[in-house]
Amino acid sequence: MEEAVENEAISYLSNYLKINTTNPPGKERFAAEFLEKILDKEGISVERLSWNSYRPNLLARIKGNGEKKPFLLLNHMDVVKADYENAFTGEVKDGYVHGRGALDMKGFGIMQLMVLLLAKREGLNLKRDLIFLAVCDEESGGTKGMEYLVDKHFEEICPEYALSEGSFGTKGIASRDVIYGYAIADKAPVWLRMKVKGQPGHGSMPIKNSAINQTVLALEKIINDDSCIRFTEESKEFFKQLGSLQTFPKSCILKNVYKQPYLSLAKSQLTSQKTLNAVIRDTISITSLKSGDKENVIPGYCEATLDCRILPGKKPSEFIEDLKTIVDNGNIRFEVIKSEEPVSSQPYTEFYDVLKDVLKKPLVPMISPAITDLRFLRKKGVTSYGLTPIVLMKDDLDMIHGNDEKISVKNLLDGVEKTYEVVKKMCV
Repeated sequence: MEEAVENEAISYLSNYLKINTTNPPGKERFAAEFLEKILDKEGISVERLSWNSYRPNLLARIKGNGEKKPFLLLNHMDVVKADYENAFTGEVKDGYVHGRGALDMKGFGIMQLMVLLLAKREGLNLKRDLIFLAVCDEESGGTKGMEYLVDKHFEEICPEYALSEGSFGTKGIASRDVIYGYAIADKAPVWLRMKVKGQPGHGSMPIKNSAINQTVLALEKIINDDSCIRFTEESKEFFKQLGSLQTFPKSCILKNVYKQPYLSLAKSQLTSQKTLNAVIRDTISITSLKSGDKENVIPGYCEATLDCRILPGKKPSEFIEDLKTIVDNGNIRFEVIKSEEPVSSQPYTEFYDVLKDVLKKPLVPMISPAITDLRFLRKKGVTSYGLTPIVLMKDDLDMIHGNDEKISVKNLLDGVEKTYEVVKKMCV
């Protein structure tokens, strides 16, 4: 890649990270204006498909000859709240570009933008439309972004394949060597409010069956329950492919980890790693507790908010019934805040073959523990893979939604090159 193009990518990302698109409230309009100016300058067709003027979605397209359906490069403009200083400086320092969104996912957004610019400048003879789509609201569930677009504007996009976030290449985590995971599914959100009523009273006279005590006991059962460990066809394939990269006996254990006695041998190691733990269980995180507000009064109510993420193969209603069995308390009610069913893409396709050819490293299908905008496209039958084609270490992964988020210049430029190679092989 020419030095001028490299400097251009670094400059674009640095300036993009200076735009505060914390969601809520979002205000992605300023990010959209930034991207729009770049695309207009290049003579690339741009349109806004907007929820409202402050929450736009930006679509840019380079037309192909129509021989094949479009290829979609999908990214989001919003970021989560940052609790550290200088989160939006976009500073380029010590070989890194610093700022909230560098990894999630303004960095990949600029990689995709550069790919679109290079495709236009080099006059690629495309067999399909190449679409760049920068959306709002991903960090709050996508209602105003991708969900809105799929509901109202899907026919204008209608891709055969889509590439977005969902995983990375890693080193020293699942393998000592570099291995790329590509997300073929997201775990689906089932957000619940657990409500308990009990007898109120004076704090000087404890009530064993108070609402708070019932809540504490129920949450303890949920935390300590192991019945949520569940292997799906997707996770079995993940461990099978991961095992094929190991030597005996680890290879044998991983390939058969979904059955005994192999699970017993590997369980503690798998559950101690956050990412692998999330691949083998329907997870439950307690995200808030609400009850009384007076020191000497036992409140008559208590509620807890649960962020549950379920693997493919189970309906939300089935998961909630299982949760009721675990809690085993008829006084507890579960109120659904948000509920979706997980959907998977086929793991081995033309798209997979191209990714494997470009990356030249082991490529393993996986389930993303988070939710991404690709889930809306999968529901429409679009083969959608989540993979930012860069290599991260464990410390890098911990920066996502964490402190001092940054991306190395090397990863930024490698990501541009790899994504461009994928696009050429998929579209030319």
